[in-house]
Amino acid sequence: MSGGSIPERDPRLVYLGRYVQKTLKLKPEKWNRLLSIEEHRTTIMDFLNKPEPMVLIILQNNAAQLLAASSFPVSLKSKAVYFIKRQQGPVPKEEISQHIILGDMAMKPIEQLAALVDEVFVPLLSNPTNQKKWPPVIAQDLQKHVHSLKSTVYQVKGQVSGQTVLPMPVGVERVHEAERKLIESGGEVVDLYLKSAIEGVVIKWATQINDVLIQESSQAFDGGQNPTPNAEVDFWNSRLCNLEYIYEQLRDERVRKMAIILEKTDSAYYPCFRTQFQNVVAALAEAKDIVLYLKPLLRHFAALEEIDFSEITPCLRPLMHVVCLVWANSRYYCNSAKIIVLLRQICNLLIKQAKRFLDPASIFQSDVDEARQRVQESIETLRLFRKIFDDCRDNLPSYFKDGEPVHWTFHPKIVFERFQSFLKRLETIKCFFDTILEFMKLEKVEIGGLKGRLLSSRVVAVFAEFSEHLTMFGSKTYDAMDPEDPAFELDYADFHRKIRDLDRRLASILCQAFDDCCNLESVFKAQYEDRMANLAKHGWMPVDKNMPPVAGALRWAYQLRQRVAIPVRSFKTLQHPIVNSPEASVVLAKYDHLMDLLKTFEHKMFASWAASVPEQCERNLKLSLLTRKATNNELALNFHPELGAILREVHYLSLMEHEDIPEAAVRMYERSETFRKYTSNLDQTIQWYNKVLRQSRPVEFALVEEHMQEIDALIEQGQTNLNWNSTELWDYIERLHRLVHFLEARVQQTQDNLEQIRNIMSMWSKVALFERSDGKKDTLLSIEDQSEHVQRRYREISTAATEIHSLVKQNLKLFGMEQAADSSHWLDYVGYVDNIVCESLLKTVGCRYVMFTSSFICR
Repeated sequence: MSGGSIPERDPRLVYLGRYVQKTLKLKPEKWNRLLSIEEHRTTIMDFLNKPEPMVLIILQNNAAQLLAASSFPVSLKSKAVYFIKRQQGPVPKEEISQHIILGDMAMKPIEQLAALVDEVFVPLLSNPTNQKKWPPVIAQDLQKHVHSLKSTVYQVKGQVSGQTVLPMPVGVERVHEAERKLIESGGEVVDLYLKSAIEGVVIKWATQINDVLIQESSQAFDGGQNPTPNAEVDFWNSRLCNLEYIYEQLRDERVRKMAIILEKTDSAYYPCFRTQFQNVVAALAEAKDIVLYLKPLLRHFAALEEIDFSEITPCLRPLMHVVCLVWANSRYYCNSAKIIVLLRQICNLLIKQAKRFLDPASIFQSDVDEARQRVQESIETLRLFRKIFDDCRDNLPSYFKDGEPVHWTFHPKIVFERFQSFLKRLETIKCFFDTILEFMKLEKVEIGGLKGRLLSSRVVAVFAEFSEHLTMFGSKTYDAMDPEDPAFELDYADFHRKIRDLDRRLASILCQAFDDCCNLESVFKAQYEDRMANLAKHGWMPVDKNMPPVAGALRWAYQLRQRVAIPVRSFKTLQHPIVNSPEASVVLAKYDHLMDLLKTFEHKMFASWAASVPEQCERNLKLSLLTRKATNNELALNFHPELGAILREVHYLSLMEHEDIPEAAVRMYERSETFRKYTSNLDQTIQWYNKVLRQSRPVEFALVEEHMQEIDALIEQGQTNLNWNSTELWDYIERLHRLVHFLEARVQQTQDNLEQIRNIMSMWSKVALFERSDGKKDTLLSIEDQSEHVQRRYREISTAATEIHSLVKQNLKLFGMEQAADSSHWLDYVGYVDNIVCESLLKTVGCRYVMFTSSFICR
């Protein structure tokens, strides 16, 4: 039926209306108002006139107005009415009750079902009067099924309320009598039927309790969810309540009697029951501890949610401080898996608050300056939290007043993966807003000159095209700040590609505008800011990148003179009256003045350098060849940087054919190749010597100490008796080079041999002696050829022992200890090698133990 008329005389509507008014206790006006609404009237008439739908639900909303629906609602705020067709097809207008099933829907259907089972089904089916003519087997079986139904309903009811209800066995009312008879008879009188029922229910309890115990708060992330810290707190509060409820059920007097029956009859299920109880007690202690220590965090979480994100900064460090206190003081929460969940949820809360602060739905429609400022504030706040996390991670030992500190050994990426993705997205959005602000300046750009109007119109066209590209983002409906949604990234990449094209077009326009500047004033104004910035950065005199200061300054002055002199010479040769004009005289006078200034500058720069060179050469060439660092006694080359600077200056001045180079600098430059050979050879020698000092262990250093003393004596000569002017210097450098190289090569070879020993010992920790079939955890160990495995492993160990002895003998020769194998230094070294072997063996045993214990499966 269509239109606004209400089919008041339709008997089917009258039938439905009477029942709705009666069961919901409503006035007729409510029903008539429902029929006056097109949407609801159509739903009702479709149910009556069409094969589908088969169900009609009449319910009330929060305003007590009737609604019509063709499917069962997820939840109800008040009582509702349902109508179901008995057969598919239209409902006839006669004998309506024969074609429709109707009834009431309670707000809490599970509780209604429990009441129905308790008050109707169980008394009806358990009444002995109704079972008089039944065989005992059928009556007993029915009793079992009735009890199972009742237990199942109560379990479901408990799950809905977050509690685990443990079902009681059939005949639980006889448990006190059965326990008494069992004890009085000394274990002779056993109710086997009750015992069997108890054992069956213990198996069910094991499954239920195990399902509760294996629950973890990390399951909140399943299905791509992003929970906040309240989910962690709610999980542990709910777990605590559930475990306390289970614990109270297990301490029930009937359950204690059941446990006694199982224990006295040596039931195979008694250990299972005892283990269940112990596990519940342990889990309850864990939950109590965690709930206790999570409570102080609640007010910090509430503060993060209530305070505006722009003012959230002072709350971050106290929050992480409390998190660290929880880690340091909670016995059960000092676990990487648990703290990772909490930190990830804190990151999710910050992301949620940042998104609420930025309002993704309207961020592209709001003022660009304001939106960019909010994005920048959010980025700074998130970066601050990341820094606070790093600070807390480094300072964790300070939170452990007693006992060994436990560090956060997990990689930060595990915690901050989504956080970093969100931060990266915000940075992309910030770049997007920066681009918008730059292009918005084009709206006020005006270009002067002969082509100014044409170029200005082209700038306007670029701005108009940019505005079109920007408008595209205003019509997008996705969440641009959702790091899991790549839609914005794709649109931004396309936008960025178009912006690059606009940049190139704009650069072309501006180049033409500068090329067409009609006077020097325009050029100077255009370049003034760049020149001033360059002056502030590099000083008053630009020097080529690879040139030394003096030669670079002289070359700069020379280039300036050439730039000025060439056009002036051409001007002087010009056959025109302007050459003799007063203006020309002023220009030439300024030219002469500028040339005098440049020549004066060159003379002062060179004279200042030339005056200091002889003293620098004399002073620095008298320095010793080598010196030692005061901090770690390592060697260092004592070739002063001033000498290198002089060599570079002379090199470039010679290329420029400069005259009057100081004699001391020329003599030193003639020896430049000699100095290069000296310094390169000594550099290599120093590297080898310092390597031996740094990398030699005490037991190794003791074996080469005599050789080091010989080398140190030679080094002492280079520190006290020799300088860069000494004769026969090359012989000294070569001798020192040979001694140090010989020692370094032997020490390096011995250390390589030790590393080979470690590698030999490590291979047994990687492959188990016995492995499971097909590499699966639930298969049995493959021990059919165990004898062959053992023999092969024994051969491997024997071969390794031989190789290790060979390497130790090789080190004996390398250290030159063949004649002193009984010395304390060599015995200390052998003990050091023994420790390496022992540690590797212990590590192998430990790895095998871990692999062995991890192979067990808890049931």
